[in-house]
Amino acid sequence: TEDLNLDFKYRVFSPTDKNFIAVGVGWEEAGLAITSSLGDTSGPRFVGEAGVGLKQVNGYGRFAYMPFMDDIEPAAGPVLEDVEAMEFEVGVQWRAAPYLHFRLAWHSIEFDMQEQGTGVSMTTTSDGVLLGMGIHF
Repeated sequence: TEDLNLDFKYRVFSPTDKNFIAVGVGWEEAGLAITSSLGDTSGPRFVGEAGVGLKQVNGYGRFAYMPFMDDIEPAAGPVLEDVEAMEFEVGVQWRAAPYLHFRLAWHSIEFDMQEQGTGVSMTTTSDGVLLGMGIHF
């Protein structure tokens, strides 16, 4: 999968800058390889995140639920509808600058959908190691 998202989160509990619980909303753009064809979907996401750490390095976990993704219309194959997704990530972050961090994590995203007309359910999962960068303020 190719994945791009933007989240706006609010810290509901934050005794320190590195120790927090946050909730939020955002937008997900995903490209999937389905039946030897590519298809795109997008939709709103609801996010929960927690972090624990000291100074420059902290551990974190993130969960996102995307219940209302757009139908997927691949170049070949049936239209896929009733698309929803769940995403999970757990890892460590290193703060490189005041608003920039790098992260190493285990990331998993699962899409559930149905073939239009037949109602046949499909699930596709992508998981593995993630090396990324984030901007936060």
